Amino acid sequence: MNVAHPLSFLRRPILPYLLLAISSPLLLSCSKPVPVTVARATKTTVESTISAVNAGTVTAERAAELSFGMVGIVAQMHVAIGDKVSQGQILAELENSELKTALDNARRDANRTRNLFARKVLAPTELEASVKALDIAEAAYEKSVIRAPFSGVITEENLEIGQLSQVTAPTTQALLRLVDLEKRYITADIDEVDLPHLTLGMKARVTILAVQREPFVGVIRKIVPFVSTKKEQDRTTLIELTIPTDGELLPVGASAEVEIVADQRAEALTIPTRTLLGRANDRYVFTLRDGKLSRTPVALGLQSYNRSEVISGLTEGVTVVFPPPDTDLKDGLVVSIQSEDTAWLS
Repeated sequence: MNVAHPLSFLRRPILPYLLLAISSPLLLSCSKPVPVTVARATKTTVESTISAVNAGTVTAERAAELSFGMVGIVAQMHVAIGDKVSQGQILAELENSELKTALDNARRDANRTRNLFARKVLAPTELEASVKALDIAEAAYEKSVIRAPFSGVITEENLEIGQLSQVTAPTTQALLRLVDLEKRYITADIDEVDLPHLTLGMKARVTILAVQREPFVGVIRKIVPFVSTKKEQDRTTLIELTIPTDGELLPVGASAEVEIVADQRAEALTIPTRTLLGRANDRYVFTLRDGKLSRTPVALGLQSYNRSEVISGLTEGVTVVFPPPDTDLKDGLVVSIQSEDTAWLS
């Protein structure tokens, strides 16, 4: 039986092990630096913002879905989509020649009765009967026409001459849709958790791409004190905003992106929000010095999607690193600057 000598390992060649021990640090130090994008801590204006959970909507102060009050054949159309109309104007009529004749006769009879009553020729009951007949004739005629309940513009038309028009139920398609010519406002849904941070008069950026790419400056005019439960996991509060448009009527129904400015601070030390790591009270960034990373804790103030205020932990001009998608950052990691991002400042 052969037993290995306790010191037999000393007889083995040790050069490969020495070379490995010496070369390992050299290989690490010579590894290729990780390319990163950086930014510099900069003093600028920072905001705390609240965004609507869904796109808001351009809304008219008054809108109406109009229909006839009876079944009949459409005889006349007096308006088309886009026409401006005045309050009381007749917009469409059914075949109603008999109703018009009955109304004319009732008016003549009521006028004659009033004259006779004034001359004390007829009794009060006869006058009352005549006036009642006129009211019935007017009501019957009005069911055969569609009048504008207020001044506005026609935005929808689903009528054709000769078609049979039914009495429209509330859930069916409107025959005519009318919206007013008053200044528009914006409705939007805000997450219930943001409700305590909203107050009347807060300013907001409202982007309506159907009108222009540049945002309007809106102002909160109403906060509805009610939380909708239509979506169990997405409970929201409705708000309304006014926006200046220099007399231009915004298209009702257009979508509007709403971002409310809850707070703002000028000359604050800020960094890109995307450079932040950690959570809750343990937030940090990786700063860059002499080509190596350093994990640096920071305390934060106001925050928005683009930028965050740094209360402590950094000084102006310090370089911070955006975490690359394919590399975990750590202390001492050797990196090279691929580019410097300044878009977050715009």
